[in-house]
Amino acid sequence: MVEFADVMSGSFVAARAGAPEHPAVTVEALVPRGALAEYGLLGLAYQSTTSEASRVEVGYSTSEGMKWYESLAATIDEVRIGLPEEYSKSIFQALSSVVTTKFSPGVLRLAEAAHGAIGSSPSFFAKLSFAAAELMFVDVFDASDEQLAKLLRRILVG
Repeated sequence: MVEFADVMSGSFVAARAGAPEHPAVTVEALVPRGALAEYGLLGLAYQSTTSEASRVEVGYSTSEGMKWYESLAATIDEVRIGLPEEYSKSIFQALSSVVTTKFSPGVLRLAEAAHGAIGSSPSFFAKLSFAAAELMFVDVFDASDEQLAKLLRRILVG
């Protein structure tokens, strides 16, 4: 779990949908795009509440973060643990739209993140947010690897 220096948060009308199958999901992705590869790691955690509203909390780092040498992109990018502030807005917007359509009342928060110096971007982290939120509702034990790959390709690759 990453300690974030600050948090962007907001409350929204709950969707009245169901609670996710998995209360916590982390997605790490490396998507080659010619000479560049998009990279990011994003973890979400959900906790249901008795409130009428849903809340989104996206923490971000104010320091550079420690280098992470075991990431998928470690050989091609300088990966650091944490989340730059400029990525937090796109994640917040993505999660805000998801929480109002998919989640029952509760708190959906960014639990962990890692980013690359070259391959990460706000738009890719928005895609990771959609992917992680979607996976929270998938029974990953019954889904085949091919079904999961198709879901992630649709969201992350386009």
